Amino acid sequence: AAGALIKTISSPTGGIAVVLGLADGRLMRGLSHHPKWQVIGVDGDAKRVEQIRRSLDADGVPRSRVAVHHADPLTIGLPPYLAHLVTTENLGTSGFDKTEQFAAQVFGVLRPYGGRALLPLSNTQHAQLAVAVTGRRYRGSRLSLSHGQTTLTRPGPLPGSASWTHQYADVGNTSVSNDERVKAPLGLLWFGGSSNHSILPRHGHGPTEQVVGGRLFIEGPDLLRAVDVYTGRVLWEVSLPGVGRAFNFTGHQPGANATGSNYVSTEDAVYVAYQSRCVKLDSATGEVIAEFPLPPLGNGAKPKWGYIAVTGDLLIAGAEPLVYEGKRVGSNTHDGTTSRYLVVMDRHDGKVLWTREAHHAFGHNAIVASKDLLYVIDRLPETIVALMARRGRKPTGKPRLVAFNARTGQEAWSTTESVFGTWLGLSTQHNLLLQCGRPARDMLTSEPADRMIVYQARSGKIRWDKKLVYSGPCLLHGETIITQGEAVSLLTGEPVTRTNPLTGLTQPWGYTRNYGCNSAVASRHLLTFRSAAAGYFDMTRDGGTGNLGGFRSSCSSNLICADGVLNAPDYTRTCNCSYQNQASLALVHDPRIEMWTFNQLKVGNSPLKHLGLNLGAPGDRADDDGTLWLEHPVVGGPSPKIQVTVKPASVEWFLGHSERIETGRENGPTWVGASGARGINSIEIGLPGKSTYRVRLHFTEPDRIKPGARRFSINVGGKLIRRDLDLAATVGVGKTLVVDVDSVNVDGKLDVVLTPAAGSLPPVLSGVEIHVVR
Repeated sequence: AAGALIKTISSPTGGIAVVLGLADGRLMRGLSHHPKWQVIGVDGDAKRVEQIRRSLDADGVPRSRVAVHHADPLTIGLPPYLAHLVTTENLGTSGFDKTEQFAAQVFGVLRPYGGRALLPLSNTQHAQLAVAVTGRRYRGSRLSLSHGQTTLTRPGPLPGSASWTHQYADVGNTSVSNDERVKAPLGLLWFGGSSNHSILPRHGHGPTEQVVGGRLFIEGPDLLRAVDVYTGRVLWEVSLPGVGRAFNFTGHQPGANATGSNYVSTEDAVYVAYQSRCVKLDSATGEVIAEFPLPPLGNGAKPKWGYIAVTGDLLIAGAEPLVYEGKRVGSNTHDGTTSRYLVVMDRHDGKVLWTREAHHAFGHNAIVASKDLLYVIDRLPETIVALMARRGRKPTGKPRLVAFNARTGQEAWSTTESVFGTWLGLSTQHNLLLQCGRPARDMLTSEPADRMIVYQARSGKIRWDKKLVYSGPCLLHGETIITQGEAVSLLTGEPVTRTNPLTGLTQPWGYTRNYGCNSAVASRHLLTFRSAAAGYFDMTRDGGTGNLGGFRSSCSSNLICADGVLNAPDYTRTCNCSYQNQASLALVHDPRIEMWTFNQLKVGNSPLKHLGLNLGAPGDRADDDGTLWLEHPVVGGPSPKIQVTVKPASVEWFLGHSERIETGRENGPTWVGASGARGINSIEIGLPGKSTYRVRLHFTEPDRIKPGARRFSINVGGKLIRRDLDLAATVGVGKTLVVDVDSVNVDGKLDVVLTPAAGSLPPVLSGVEIHVVR
């Protein structure tokens, strides 16, 4: 029976099976005989669980393969996306009687890309399950019944997820994943997995990991490794001696930032530019499917691969990488950053469709493609032009920007006017092509950094041309070009602005980060980067920079949002930075997790329009309505400077977790109610100018006290608002209460006074929220 179940799962590298509801452990024992599988059993009967454990021990079943848990199968809290297979030995103890909850548990634990639940259901039970698996949560699922067995399948990717298949995300060099699922707050999916022992070192700037089809691919000096995105299991490793030699360097060098990656990934295959051939690997198993040599070019010698990319069914090669200076690995050199030829093949069989020779050199960072057009800059690096000039030589002809028909090689358009760049970025969403440079630390010294041109991608007509100072790589995020700290409009070239959430004034868009030796990359909702530890900027709420504390990201960009997961493989070999954890991990969106940010928004003497003051909090946070809540006192920081005076100075700050707080009245955020001040008598907030505000006071009773133990009156702006407020009696312990004051006239400062009743415990306050009325 176990073998028959496994045969229905397409997973040549094994997987994890979850058995909800146990009988005698026979099915678990059968599954454990398959060496590539691990089995998790769950049942609510403690005696039965103990008997099965002893039986498996007696049979010598390795504990590394089987785990039997005594727990309610519906509430055990298994990680999402864990299992290739979910089944049962005992439907009666599986929780199926609570069909909706059972369906949510089973579907939630199924792995995308083909995870299956195989359940022995009657026609009536199947109909019950069919009703339960309707709705948005089960979008894309498949349910079938055959010979008394129901199959619930989770095919394909998670809805709203996307892949990362090239060095800079895609063949358009956008450096942005289209993944919409990864957003803050983030919770841990898994950690640990394989070590960094066989992976490239940090400063050599090897290729960024690539993620597609539920697999993460990462390179080592002599291998390529595939890891399960959802569990961290190593799926396969392929020995390719010397494949990462150019990046196996412990000093600082541009590495793949300049040369591009030497492999590219699709859901069905991984293509590795290896010496004079392309090795095509089966993405599921790592087996070599084919090897594609380059055709004879130029002098007839066997040409080498220098660049590799995929668009649709086409494999794009940069052939005969140019060596200008012959410097050693680790140098700041243009060697290997350009190629003499372009070769386009059918990616399935390696058939050569067309080739083109450069007039000068095809820059690897300046090769991008859509489904039907391939764009390239044909230009010598400025450093090499200067070197030639010192020797009394100069290039023949002007640099060119060329668009080829991707399938035929026929020239669609070209220009020799203002071709200065080393970088192309293609927005297929807006049909716009960006020419610029890629200036950055640990990058080539000759990168342009003061001009951008955007073209209509299909015609070559200039959309705009501006002198701009920027850093790279430039991220194409919707209608915005993000330049590693600032941003301009892709459509116009004008600076992108934001509304200051505190003052309402317009200011240049930007974000703050601490020291970090990698470049920011993005997804729909997040910018990710190193900010001392691993960091991110929340693009959705625009609420500041957050840290994923305890570990640092790599000097190469390795915080990649793809397949619904923030992937963070350990790419820090040779790093001696003293962070607590050095391990691979993966994170997913989890609204239960707290998130705290910092920012350096300027307020000055401008009147405040909106403000949340979160007493005792460990950082700043924007709420769903756009109000930015600032910590007081500042302990996470930096945080905008607001004049706040709390009396007495000896108040006791308290801090808990928002999961322990319930929403009481007026729907105050639980994370505001999770902290606050005990023993506070007054708070004075400096508010420049004269304005009328709506004031909302946030309270939580933090202590297990009886009604009547803590009572106090509230005075706002000199007016009595509430007499003898008793939180324990009004909403109960650990629940939020918001006291709303519609109109308070303020001239320079807002005063809130809390006066305890005689014999009462001292007052508490969690937060003060203000919104300008006029």
